[in-house]
Amino acid sequence: MAYAEKRTARGKTYFRACYQRPDRTAQDYVKDQDGRAVRYPTKTTAQKAAEKAEADAFEAAKKGRWIPPEQAASTQKITFGEFATQATTNLGLAASTEQNYARSLAHLLPTFGDMPIRDITAGMVAAWEKEQLRQFADNSVKGYRKLLHRILLDAVDAGHADRNVAERRRGRGRRHGRSQHRGPEKQITTMLGSLLIAERASLLSGRDDEFVAHIHKTYTGMRWGEIVGLETQYARREARAFRIEWQLYELDSGELERCPPKDDSYRTIDSPQWLADLVGDHIARTRPKPCPCHGRTYVYSGRGIGGTRQMGPTLRQVAELAGVSTGTVSNVLNRPDMVAERTRVRVEKAIAELGFVRQAGPPRQAAHWRRSGHAAWIFTPAATGWYPKKAREAHPVPVTGGPFPGVPVRGRGASNRAEACWLPVKERLTRHGLRHGHRTLMEELGTPKVLMDERMGHEDGSVSARYAHVTDSMRARLVEGLTEVWYESLDARQLLHPRSPVPVLDRLLQERAGSRQGAGQDHTQFTPRASQNALKAGLPVSENRPSPATTPSGRQDLNLRPLDPQSSALPSCATSRCLIVLRGRTPFRPRTRTIPHLGGWLLACSGGAAARSLSGLPGPLGGPYRRAVPRGPGSTRRWPVLCPRPRRGSAPRRTLLLMDTSAPPAQSGSVSASSLDGTAVADAASSGLAGMGDEAAGAGVEAVVGMLEGGGVVVLSGAGLSTESGIPDYRGVTGSRRRGTPMTYQEFAGSEESRQRYWARSHLGWRAVGEARPNDGHRAVTRLVGGGFVAGVITQNVDGLHAAAGTPQAIELHGSLHHVVCLTCGNRSTREHLDQRLDEANPGFRAVAAQVNPDGDAELADERIAGFRTVSCQICRTGTLKPDVIFFGENVPKPRVAQCYDLVDAASALLVLGSSLTVMSGLRFVRHAAKQGKPVAIVNQGVTRGDPLATARLDLPLGATLTHLADRLAA
Repeated sequence: MAYAEKRTARGKTYFRACYQRPDRTAQDYVKDQDGRAVRYPTKTTAQKAAEKAEADAFEAAKKGRWIPPEQAASTQKITFGEFATQATTNLGLAASTEQNYARSLAHLLPTFGDMPIRDITAGMVAAWEKEQLRQFADNSVKGYRKLLHRILLDAVDAGHADRNVAERRRGRGRRHGRSQHRGPEKQITTMLGSLLIAERASLLSGRDDEFVAHIHKTYTGMRWGEIVGLETQYARREARAFRIEWQLYELDSGELERCPPKDDSYRTIDSPQWLADLVGDHIARTRPKPCPCHGRTYVYSGRGIGGTRQMGPTLRQVAELAGVSTGTVSNVLNRPDMVAERTRVRVEKAIAELGFVRQAGPPRQAAHWRRSGHAAWIFTPAATGWYPKKAREAHPVPVTGGPFPGVPVRGRGASNRAEACWLPVKERLTRHGLRHGHRTLMEELGTPKVLMDERMGHEDGSVSARYAHVTDSMRARLVEGLTEVWYESLDARQLLHPRSPVPVLDRLLQERAGSRQGAGQDHTQFTPRASQNALKAGLPVSENRPSPATTPSGRQDLNLRPLDPQSSALPSCATSRCLIVLRGRTPFRPRTRTIPHLGGWLLACSGGAAARSLSGLPGPLGGPYRRAVPRGPGSTRRWPVLCPRPRRGSAPRRTLLLMDTSAPPAQSGSVSASSLDGTAVADAASSGLAGMGDEAAGAGVEAVVGMLEGGGVVVLSGAGLSTESGIPDYRGVTGSRRRGTPMTYQEFAGSEESRQRYWARSHLGWRAVGEARPNDGHRAVTRLVGGGFVAGVITQNVDGLHAAAGTPQAIELHGSLHHVVCLTCGNRSTREHLDQRLDEANPGFRAVAAQVNPDGDAELADERIAGFRTVSCQICRTGTLKPDVIFFGENVPKPRVAQCYDLVDAASALLVLGSSLTVMSGLRFVRHAAKQGKPVAIVNQGVTRGDPLATARLDLPLGATLTHLADRLAA
């Protein structure tokens, strides 16, 4: 029972707060930090303190945390190190978790190991964390602190501490600089890029295993440990699926532990038939045997010589301490008589100081890939074209000039014998990035989330996920989409070169070429989606392919032609990216090499004099240039990668100039270079089709005219049709997004802040859209409809310019910006009326937009948006207003889609105008028409996603082209 005890000392009266102990053996009283009784001036305050102390004591006793005062002294003597050892022992943890705990404790014990747990304060933890962040990565320090929090939480439960000083308190307001320690975004690549990486990985390893494994990981999204631990019994060809039951987790000791998949994500991954055949053929060809470490048969085996690694110093650390290479240390251990006496003594001294121990057991063929070894010597060089910094400085992968894409040169003097080096497919790409890429690919294919989670091994605990189930039709659509993407990437690879030095890929390319010829298709006569994929990857593609000529070395892979740098008859620049960078010779002699099936000129030079000789060239070829790769310390090797001089403070770009000889000379233009996953475009002022001659363009026009003459054609228009009216498009001529990221429906409906941002920016951007007028292209479509050549129009645009041009009953697939809808009551009103209301609500709003997107959403600085007031529906008074358009991430109403399908079903042909067909909402109608065997013509500046299905293709300005077509048909 709590009560206030009256006491007197030195003539002064005070009160003590007394309460009943939970063990009911004695009374206790409230004490301060020094263990002395707290003196309260009044009885009321003492009574309240006693009641609170008694309640806290009984509550702690219920949780098992209360310790009698006579035992508290002994608990204060327990150090953090002693308790951490007890807390992490005999918990039945997995070997991987125990390893991670030991690694984290190595960072905790030096600071807190000898310190009593009760003496650790929050300030000490904060100071320790700050010091750790100076030396180690943010994510690593976050893991160390998590273990510290877990141990101190157990200490509180055991009564060794009153509270967890490592706990982060919530609800204290937004912390400054919280986003400063965010890691880099995970990089992904296209399916063509993944195919190129797999091909390079196979060339680096000298066998087909790496190619099959990388394609397997790309199209299944399996984790690296699941790929390494995939057993043959779970990869049966006839099942057309891969069962994930185990993974192999590599410990720091080098041992690979066979354990369940992460988070117990047991699952079955559906496989396309081609992937099941690829893996099945690999198993039949390699005939894997049981590994010596687990006695089980795995689909993939390691590469090179391996043993059981010991914990402790590594060979590289010995080499760094001795100031020699790892090869010299290896010679001291294996062939000491080959090393100079002074060097040998220095290495032996470093070995003794570090306590280096050689690997245990006899050398043997590695049964499995090693995590770091595969990343350093296989995947990273294949993805980036560079060997990472290991025992020596980072350096490019030296390769031969042929066969394409270049075979790595090995051995001493490789840099002197090499003719080229690879350019990066994707910088900073990791093996886990392939898993991210697979998830992104499924998003692009429109796969339901429940199937994506099942395939990736993720668990969604939401209520909506419990009511969603995977169906056979979902699986079939996904497998069909993966198959289509795979063959598109093969077609794109075939455009680069019809053969490959990798046997398994070469067989696939030949089979694909045979199947296309059997179907009567010639991939050299049209621009399929493979061209789009190649351009998205920054690879040059040409319609006219020169025949290979024999080089002085006897190879037929590269055609040598001289080029006079002072000549004025220079071809136009088409792109500034290529898969390989050719080396020049000394003394420098200007030359170019034409790569077959790319149709371009490749300038190669060796620096110095070469850069000076280029300074007289016109346009962007005039430099300035610099060497992208400096000499290494003590090395005389040079890697002559020519690139434009970067701006101060920016990283050098490894870039060469590829001259497209098939295009007409440009009067003026500019070349912009980007990474291999981006694009490089030459904006020529001259008219015509880059990469296609006048004959090809004329043939395309005649094909479209012939299609329209029969009547009954349906038009599918996109943002490219409205660019001549002053409304920009989202993507340039290459199909890559170049404007700001559009507002998604999830953002708009999710927060008032997003709606404020949208309406503030749209209030300005609407003026550009509302004032736009139909151009020659819109008027030409109206003429074609009036003449009976076009039976209907489906437009992806929201600008209403078809209606303004007089086109009757055009189906606005994505809605119209000229109307506004209430999300609560469904009332529709005009945008002009809303514009007046917004002007009245924001009389002082004055801002200038940087750029306007096709959906009327302008780019505007955040400080201009603050204070902008939105308005509600005038009918229901509280409803949220939204433009009557389909946002990104929002579904088109099914009746509208059905209406479009009916229109395509009744059409004689489909004509696509100004759309890259990147999103599925328009591409599905092209696929639907192609499945029915109807002609599909595409008029668009740049590649489109529907190019493989097109029977006619025109890459020309739409206004002039459509006017010409209308005039021809009206004559």
